[in-house]
Amino acid sequence: MRFLDVKTLQLHNFDDASAYPPYAILSHCWYASEHELTFKDFEDLSKHTSKPGYVKIINACLAAIAQGYKWLWADNVCINTEDAIEKNETMNKLHFMFLNAGVRLLYISEIPNANTKDNDKEIFSSEAPKSR
Repeated sequence: MRFLDVKTLQLHNFDDASAYPPYAILSHCWYASEHELTFKDFEDLSKHTSKPGYVKIINACLAAIAQGYKWLWADNVCINTEDAIEKNETMNKLHFMFLNAGVRLLYISEIPNANTKDNDKEIFSSEAPKSR
């Protein structure tokens, strides 16, 4: 399993679940693919700092540091979703990952300002399909 070092932003593999470090885990809705930070983006992270997903991961790292954690697990960056086998194996371990995290961080993205109740239905119907 890969974990993100919250200070260096480097991904590290820990093969044995009994050797996983204490970690924070991020619970979040994914942005649209062009805005989300992914495992592949870590090949050259400097090219992706303008993505909203980058800010989300940085804020999660800061929250993890504030809670005393050196490691973060976030599905969007710790899973190579282009590898079907890895994706499937990791999806089967999600319950374990959340259960064993030292702290669970919840990221709630901003929702556009709705001035009237009539806008609520439109906002939520347009935003909900983007979540994964």
